[in-house]
Amino acid sequence: MSVLENRYRLLLRVYPAGHRADYEEEMIGVLMAGSAPERRVPPPAEVADLLRSGLAVRLGRLGRAWRTERGSGWRDAAAVAGLVIAAMLAAVAGRRLVAGLRVLLFSSPDQPMAMFGIRGLLLLDVSLRFAFWALVCAAALFGLRRTAAWLVWPAALVELGAVIWWLPGTPVQSSIRLSWSLVTVGVAIACLVVARRGRPVPVLFGRRGLVLFSAVAGGLLVAEALAELDFATGRAWPVRIFELALFLLVATAVLTVAPGVRGRVAVLLVPAFAGPITWELALSSGLLTIVGSGDDLFAQIFLVLAVPLIAFAAALIVFQVWRRTLTNGHATNGHTTNGHTTNGHATNGHATNGHATNGAERFEVGEQG
Repeated sequence: MSVLENRYRLLLRVYPAGHRADYEEEMIGVLMAGSAPERRVPPPAEVADLLRSGLAVRLGRLGRAWRTERGSGWRDAAAVAGLVIAAMLAAVAGRRLVAGLRVLLFSSPDQPMAMFGIRGLLLLDVSLRFAFWALVCAAALFGLRRTAAWLVWPAALVELGAVIWWLPGTPVQSSIRLSWSLVTVGVAIACLVVARRGRPVPVLFGRRGLVLFSAVAGGLLVAEALAELDFATGRAWPVRIFELALFLLVATAVLTVAPGVRGRVAVLLVPAFAGPITWELALSSGLLTIVGSGDDLFAQIFLVLAVPLIAFAAALIVFQVWRRTLTNGHATNGHTTNGHTTNGHATNGHATNGHATNGAERFEVGEQG
């Protein structure tokens, strides 16, 4: 191999491997035939042309893959994920609403109401958060995709507005803890906006799935209220009922939809729950404290803002690898079945039997004649 040919082959690596396998030798032959015998370096014009055309082929394949991927279940998964996140945010707001009502109606007047809502508004902000997220859930469950996509914006505005209102009078560490809702609400907006052109939730769930999801979502809200009322009497639940009910809600939504959508739903839910779950695990294990400074502060910022992005990227990679493994496995099984079992025995066998039967019929007809 000459130096010029070697350099041409290096340039051709800009093309996808499949394209090189089909056309590399032919392209090398054309390039070498048009070059002077003593030339050692490709002309700049050829270098630019090869790079341009190679990148065009790669981008074209990426575009076709994206168009195929875009219509392969991600919109359906976004509809389900947006519904689950909205139900979770409604349950969180509902819990604070129940706690605030308990203090307002049954506790001593000097007990502060500001810990449950914005000072001076009683429970208006918490009530609005619960109402808007509940409306988003209802719209999605009734198949009103565009309505849900519109309602998520005022719901997000109220949710994030309450957080921003809390931040100035809150310690830095607690402010970072509150900021998990920024990521979660952002995922909810993205999912419901993308899902407005997909299939509605009733079609994805079916009648039984709708009933089951509604029952579990209602159970999540009731569990939140009961846990808060039980906490007020000084008794502790043996398990963290909110996490258990939320897990049942997610599992119900994932298992209700078709197998081709389940993995995508799980991938989209990862960034929504990675921040708060990681925070709670770090607090319960003693790795972080709500009050602190220095390295602890940077660790909290990393947990709440960076972990969801890293977790989403990891989940997407795992999903793609898993799907390719399944695709390759099905392709291998299909080749073996068609090549040996079906064509080799079943098809040829039927053909042979068919010829024998036809021959026997002709013999009988001849004798009768």
